[in-house]
Amino acid sequence: MTTIELLKRIWTNDIAKDLQSGTLINERTLQAAMYHHVRSQGKSHGLSVRLEVTEFMSAPGIPDMVVVNARKSKREVEAVIEFKLGPSNKGIVYQTDIRKLIGWAKATRSRRPSRRPSKDRLDVHPETLDWTGDRYTFTPRTSWIFAVIGTDGYDALDRKCVAKYATDYASSKGEEIGELNLWLFPGVLGKRVSLGSALRIQNNAWAGTRSFGNPPAMIHNFSPGGRGK
Repeated sequence: MTTIELLKRIWTNDIAKDLQSGTLINERTLQAAMYHHVRSQGKSHGLSVRLEVTEFMSAPGIPDMVVVNARKSKREVEAVIEFKLGPSNKGIVYQTDIRKLIGWAKATRSRRPSRRPSKDRLDVHPETLDWTGDRYTFTPRTSWIFAVIGTDGYDALDRKCVAKYATDYASSKGEEIGELNLWLFPGVLGKRVSLGSALRIQNNAWAGTRSFGNPPAMIHNFSPGGRGK
């Protein structure tokens, strides 16, 4: 099982159960629940989690969660996640998170003029909390995930709206959205909580399944770890 497959399974199964139980009361508890499930289920895969990493990629913003493969033979960044949880549209803006994810993804790509892999420090010395010299590698498989839960009609759950904004913003930064491996993990509140299947943005449309909400204008076949065809 790939890391993105594991994260999708945790989202649609475990996070959905936590949300239905009434224990996820804000964004921090959603973050904590995801942290718990990724650590417990990902340990056998070598996965480890970092929360709110400062000085991340020397770029603006602090990611809510970074999932890494901590095995010495790998030391790769598997996923970077931004969370949003809110009962309504008011006071919640998705554009900021999309811009941060694209900015970080761009930073990992701009550090590779000679095709050398981009790396960043994600471990600290336990005695001082200063960064160690260990660095984790970003790869084309690194997933950049916007995980959002809100009421039906919430702008951030409008796949066409998010896809268009992300595509246009990436283009304004000289990036092709299909190259960035950007994902939406959606969820709708209500009498019956519905956490939809993850969807990957691919050229102003989506690669993924049709199991959540209204079907997008275009669906691309997608294999985990690869590009839409």
